[in-house]
Amino acid sequence: RAALTWTEQALARVERWRGPQRGPMLADLRHRQARLLRKLAPAAAV
Repeated sequence: RAALTWTEQALARVERWRGPQRGPMLADLRHRQARLLRKLAPAAAV
């Protein structure tokens, strides 16, 4: 859970942000978050 909070905070920051880099950054953050979730899911399921 703690590992996810930084990605959630970053996503919230980027979503408020307007700029040319917003799209790629959002995509990258979502990708990292999905990877984190997959990595943490087995531990959370136990």
